Amino acid sequence: MTGKLKQLRGGFAVGCVVLLVSAFLCGCGSRRSGGGLAGCKTARACYNMGLARFEQGMYPDAIAAYSKAVSIQPDHAAAYYSMGLAHSRLKQYEDAVLALSKAIAINPGDAEAHYMLGLAYGTLQRYPKAITLLKKAIVLNPNNANAYY
Repeated sequence: MTGKLKQLRGGFAVGCVVLLVSAFLCGCGSRRSGGGLAGCKTARACYNMGLARFEQGMYPDAIAAYSKAVSIQPDHAAAYYSMGLAHSRLKQYEDAVLALSKAIAINPGDAEAHYMLGLAYGTLQRYPKAITLLKKAIVLNPNNANAYY
C-alpha cells in the first residue's frame, strides 16, 4: 500500500471517529430522545449529529438534524449544503434545490454548492438553470473537472 493511500485512509478514519465522538459528547447519539434531536442544544452539535447520520446512510435523520441546526442558526450555510446532499441521496430533488439555494444565498462563493445545485436542476430537467449554475461553479473553482461535464 502506498504511503499516500495509507495517509488518506488514516485521515478518513480519524474524521469518522471525530464525527462519532462529537455526536456522542453532544448527547446526540442516543435514540431514547427522539433520534437524539432533544440532545442538540447548539447548531454545531446538531450539524455534527447530521454528519454522523449522513455517514451512516440515515438520510432522513441527517435532514432532521440539519434542520434543527438551521433553526438554531439560520445562517449555517454548511448545514443547508449538507441538507441538500441528503435530500439528493433520497432523490428529493425539489427539496435539495431549496436547501442548496439557501446555502448559496448565505455563501455565494461556494463552488461545490453551485455544482450540486446545478446537478439537482439537471436531474429535474431544468437545463438552462443547471447550465448557469455549473458555469458559475467552474468560475468559482476551475479545477472541478466534473463541473465541465
